[in-house]
Amino acid sequence: MSRYMELFVDGGLAQIQPAAMPVTENAMQSVDDLLRKNLKAFGERDAEKRRMAISTIWESDGVFIDPGGLHIGPEAIDNAVQHLLLKFADFVFSELGVPDSHNGIGRLAWGFGPAGEMPAVTGLDVVVSKAGKIEALYTFLDPVQRRAQD
Repeated sequence: MSRYMELFVDGGLAQIQPAAMPVTENAMQSVDDLLRKNLKAFGERDAEKRRMAISTIWESDGVFIDPGGLHIGPEAIDNAVQHLLLKFADFVFSELGVPDSHNGIGRLAWGFGPAGEMPAVTGLDVVVSKAGKIEALYTFLDPVQRRAQD
């Protein structure tokens, strides 16, 4: 990787100073990235890949709170996700809109249902991040809308 240099002129004298380094792959993850990666991890059916994804984006003492309870740490979070995926074997997660974030917190609306169909369940994830990882996730489920029957 090359370093970029910028030229600053001060009182007629040129000074060369190193410019800010470009963002690299090792940079801290944005809250928007964390929201998207978390939704993808929660939909990952390969247990090994899911555990790896969770360990990459979650703090070791991260807290996941949903209507099913309180889950602390990557192992408990993975167990909650695995239970959900086993219960709904043909369901997938989808983003319903774009993440909205500021000051280390963010939200993302999502759907969960059979692939290619309207989501059976919709909800909202609210993330609190710390140093580029998820410290807490609060999941809210939307009220179920009854479909009109013919």
